[in-house]
Amino acid sequence: MPKYDILEFFESCRTNQNAVIPFKQALDDADHYFGLKTKTALLDFIGNDGLEELEFINSKPWENNKDTTRVIWVDAYEFKSMCKLGYIAFMHNELTIKWLIKSFHLSENTSNAFAIALQKAGFRGGIR
Repeated sequence: MPKYDILEFFESCRTNQNAVIPFKQALDDADHYFGLKTKTALLDFIGNDGLEELEFINSKPWENNKDTTRVIWVDAYEFKSMCKLGYIAFMHNELTIKWLIKSFHLSENTSNAFAIALQKAGFRGGIR
């Protein structure tokens, strides 16, 4: 079960971009894998339904959290965009009231994207 309301995250991406901070690696990967070259392009993409067929993966504590007094949770999702299977992980910092995009890249399951699409389309035969 997700720790955050993803619709609130989408709304911030759409209407309050100062409240959303992508990590540098997430921004670099968004450019490399999806052609989203700026923070504005990335947040517009997210906020305007660019994450198609969104599927929740998991929530887990942020591994690099330096604050030992509280847990910061990270929600991770897979999505599709232009025949690519992507991965996004984000969190919300209650102290700064900011959303943080930890990761935005191709999914590790990307090699299975074609098989997943065939399965969802109802294809049951084997590929020879």
